[in-house]
Amino acid sequence: MVARTLLSTVQAAEILRVHPSTVKRWVDDGVIPASKTPGGHRKIVLLDLLRLVKEKQLPGPPVDSALLERYLSKTPSTAPTPDNLEELKAGLERALHSHQPSEVHKILLKSHQNGMSIEQIGDELIFPVMEAVGRSWRMGETDIAHEHLFTSQIHAGLIELRNRLLPQAGSQLPMAIGACPEGDFYTLGNLLAELVLLQNGWQVTNIGPNTPCSSVISMARKLRPKLVWLTCSHLENPQAFAAECNALHEATVELDSNLYLGGQALTQEVRRRLHYHWIGDSLAQFSLATKRLLPPAG
Repeated sequence: MVARTLLSTVQAAEILRVHPSTVKRWVDDGVIPASKTPGGHRKIVLLDLLRLVKEKQLPGPPVDSALLERYLSKTPSTAPTPDNLEELKAGLERALHSHQPSEVHKILLKSHQNGMSIEQIGDELIFPVMEAVGRSWRMGETDIAHEHLFTSQIHAGLIELRNRLLPQAGSQLPMAIGACPEGDFYTLGNLLAELVLLQNGWQVTNIGPNTPCSSVISMARKLRPKLVWLTCSHLENPQAFAAECNALHEATVELDSNLYLGGQALTQEVRRRLHYHWIGDSLAQFSLATKRLLPPAG
């Protein structure tokens, strides 16, 4: 599997046989997904560049295939090894339980800088750790305050990561809007969905928790997004939600948009009542859908 090796704009330009300023412009215009270092340097994921090359979505001359192959041959596996992943989980748990928010931030940021995608950080690191915290609370081993505190610390670290993924002002990117349904105040899944979209080259409006579907419809009619998403961790009234969600689906059809649903509250019984374009159980599935919905670059 190709790793999420990071390339500089100069390295990408060498592969694409164009000037580095051209690559910078493509990044700023959203043609090539990229992130920025604390020093403001653009970093391009080799996997994203390879996808664009294979799909012939980049304008310009033929790429330097030999140079691209050399980068690929030096690239390790994209997924952390089981031992490394267990170390990351243990480190995150220690940082949370010892109330070291700066260490929580460091683990999340370093994981991303070392090549983990947002979906891997969510599915393989954050969600398992928080699931263990939830089990501990349900068994009476910890207080609910601990879960709230740990959520707050992870949320703060993800905000810092989000700020590094925000596109340049004026970038021409496809629009996505999303929210948690009314009565759902769980923010981590929704924030991670936003980060996945930013990572994959979208402009994002995250309305946030406890949002009626009618409000999402109003925002969709105003912004006319290509994608609308809902992360559903808790449903106060599943039957009422189904009716509201189906109205949202109808609105997205009228707007030529797509509705994606995800979250642990969407049980099989609930899903049977829902209309949607996409539905998933993980950030990895959401990431795949957002990539497939991207329009051709250039």
